Amino acid sequence: MRQLTILMILLISAGLFAATITVNADGTGDYPTIQTAINNAVNGDTVLVADGVYTGDGNRDINFLGKAITVKSQNGPTNCIIDASDEVTFHRGFIFESMETSASVVEGFTVTGGFVPASGPTAGGGGGGAVVCYASTPSIRNCIFFGNSTEGAGGAIYFAGLCDDWPVLKIKNSTFYGNAAAYGGVSSIQGTHFNEISFTNCILKDNIATDEPLTNNFHEQVIAKCGPVVTSVDFSILDFDWANSENSIIADPLFADPNNGDFHLKSEYGRWDPVTQTWVTDDVTSPGIDFGDPNDDYSNEPPATAGRINAGAYGNTPEASFSDSTHCYTGPDYTIWLLLGMPESWCTPYQCHGDADGDTEIIAKQSRRVGYHDINILLAGFNQPYSGNPNLDGSDWDDLPDTWIAADFDHDSEHVSKSLRYVGYGEINVLLQYFNNPDVPGDCQTPNPVSP
Repeated sequence: MRQLTILMILLISAGLFAATITVNADGTGDYPTIQTAINNAVNGDTVLVADGVYTGDGNRDINFLGKAITVKSQNGPTNCIIDASDEVTFHRGFIFESMETSASVVEGFTVTGGFVPASGPTAGGGGGGAVVCYASTPSIRNCIFFGNSTEGAGGAIYFAGLCDDWPVLKIKNSTFYGNAAAYGGVSSIQGTHFNEISFTNCILKDNIATDEPLTNNFHEQVIAKCGPVVTSVDFSILDFDWANSENSIIADPLFADPNNGDFHLKSEYGRWDPVTQTWVTDDVTSPGIDFGDPNDDYSNEPPATAGRINAGAYGNTPEASFSDSTHCYTGPDYTIWLLLGMPESWCTPYQCHGDADGDTEIIAKQSRRVGYHDINILLAGFNQPYSGNPNLDGSDWDDLPDTWIAADFDHDSEHVSKSLRYVGYGEINVLLQYFNNPDVPGDCQTPNPVSP
């Protein structure tokens, strides 16, 4: 019995019984605020924060208390906002002051409205409008820092290490826009030791410092540092020149609508629009698409990327903007094709005229593009139900398989028996026009194919 008890203690301490703790913006969930959820979490737990705007005590100045836990949004930074603003008192988004390590993770939030005066009330003093890291190096990824400020140093992030071998504070796939400070509009690192902040796959745009540098060490307006410390910026999009940077460029990231908080990257091939909840296209493509570290994981991005992670807050997420690498469909109904999950069956030049199988068959000893096999696919899909709008990961398309969405010849939906259907009478008309026809147009991939 004693051995079993010891084993259970070891398993719990190793995080093998890690829990997921939920928080909702209306105070429901397992705990009413993010902070109370953290207070009750143990190492290895995940605090999962639902969509919403989080304000007030318990949802700002969030302190990990030294715990090796993950605090993440449920659906990404567009939908989950930490608003630290207050008309009377001063607050940040997050505070790390208990020697947290990379095992303490912040993921998928927008942090905005943070402000601290020149002499703040917490660790780090007046540094870090959004996040302060005092002798702590948490992992920060897929976050947006927008409109935070301080009268001190580090408009978004302030970091102070302790000793020469202190770990690197790593910030990945995050976007910094419109933050301000006296010194270091984005960040400030300070210390007497060789400590380091690293930005990887990040975007830094329109962040400002209001004062001139104090000394030769406090020498940058966007990223400030004081003492023998290092800030590296790699595979990132910047609007300033930074000497300690590898594979980064100075360029306009081409945000969708930054003034209204939309930091998705514009794309001619597909960008997620959080307002309409659909994929849309732009007339330009951001240089941040497929720009991130080629060794980083990109498996959570949509398939229409070039096998490389995007820069910015949506890299390696289902909302990553598209490149042109795998876009086999180039016809006029491109947005619909994206919405349907990019069915490969639409990528033949004859599909919109009734060729569902993408192949020829022999009818009366003659090769035909539209034949009996295409009829069978149409019959399999005719009047098949579809439950609603697709999820970004395509999980809602189980009832709309590519085997019969190939028969959606007119690339439109219609009502059959008062129900919305993608394969209906319009498809029958198209197939009848071209069945056993030796002259099926091959123009479905051109911008304006001949209408059947």
